[in-house]
Amino acid sequence: MRQFIVISISLLLIIDVSLSAELVKGGDDKGLPIVIVSDRMISERKNNKITFIGNVVAKRGDMTVYSKVLEIYNDMEGKDRIIARDDVRIEQDGKYAIGQEAIFYEEEQKIVLTGNPKAWEDKNMITGAEMIFFINKDESIVNGSEKRKVKLTFYPKGDLVPKGRQEGE
Repeated sequence: MRQFIVISISLLLIIDVSLSAELVKGGDDKGLPIVIVSDRMISERKNNKITFIGNVVAKRGDMTVYSKVLEIYNDMEGKDRIIARDDVRIEQDGKYAIGQEAIFYEEEQKIVLTGNPKAWEDKNMITGAEMIFFINKDESIVNGSEKRKVKLTFYPKGDLVPKGRQEGE
């Protein structure tokens, strides 16, 4: 009986992880699987939801997301989303972002980061109330609020004036 339970749990895990892999598709990483590692997983088929809890690491292509909780929602209308909560850290190509919640919208291929978000590239850092990252476009928007304005700390690399131009031209 115990062996049957272990096999059933293993099959459930394989099915649920393959379902989560289907949620993150499109863009330059089309066809790449998402690999999620955590301490625990809960599948709620009735609600079309999979929850990963504890030391969550989700990796797809060159992007890695770390969090304490990761929820995957499979919307029957194709508007799938993944929500990472609590101490979220996103890493991609030497760029880093942190916050308390990140929502990945499959259809729009975007991530919305909230909860005191900060992002770094090299020594440059930006903060705001909300950060929106468009995955396929390598673009982002940082929104401020009345209490939390957008703040950029930028370290220029060399001369900002194009060569051949003089001041006053």
